[in-house]
Amino acid sequence: MWSSSRSSVADVLRGVSILVVEDDFLLLTELEAVLRDAGAENVHGCRTNREAMAALDDHAIAAAVLDVRIGDDTVAPVARKLAERGTPFFFYTGQIHGDPTISAWQDRLVLAKPAHSGLIVQSVIDLLEQETTSRDVTIS
Repeated sequence: MWSSSRSSVADVLRGVSILVVEDDFLLLTELEAVLRDAGAENVHGCRTNREAMAALDDHAIAAAVLDVRIGDDTVAPVARKLAERGTPFFFYTGQIHGDPTISAWQDRLVLAKPAHSGLIVQSVIDLLEQETTSRDVTIS
């Protein structure tokens, strides 16, 4: 799946907890596999908002990949909690236009399904690197 500069990618992803919220079992399984194949050891896949909120309570999530529509619900409560905590996230969705959940977080990346696995991994890495850069600037 992921092939570019494995050791450096694995180093970035090693030890961080990544939340993936996706209601489709096959897509969730694929996203988990893509991230694990790229070196992520702690991928917390959730199919409901309830599962995602529990994962946020139980784990120190460093970044998240969120589908917009989770069954009949939106992922807005999870996005709100992530934003309150300052945890970076992006949307991976088929709902790319006019969705109020995406409109509420216009500064977030939106990847349209389906996306190449390398783009998904790179987007997670970008979130983690932006967070690290942001902390370095704040601490300095």
